[in-house]
Amino acid sequence: MEPTFKDIKEVSGTVAMDAAKTEIQAAQPFSSEDDVRKLIHKLNNHLTIVIGHGQFLVLGDQNPEIKEDITRIIGEAMEVSKIVQDLRSLVISEGIMKS
Repeated sequence: MEPTFKDIKEVSGTVAMDAAKTEIQAAQPFSSEDDVRKLIHKLNNHLTIVIGHGQFLVLGDQNPEIKEDITRIIGEAMEVSKIVQDLRSLVISEGIMKS
């Protein structure tokens, strides 16, 4: 039986969470504002790459099912990007980082 998009999304979500935990653990403890800034920057860079490559792939693929899956991936990456921006806003409002 072939995996469904839901299966893939659950696995990719787990992989993304594991990657985020690794990034956070590598930066722990946040000894400075610069550590927080670097972590947010790294996350944004990786998300920008995923979104950009996904947009490129959508343009070239003619298979509607694949286009739909890639579009979902782009959408999920954009949602995570919004969460990172919310995190940035939170650490600024908490005085952990300056804007």
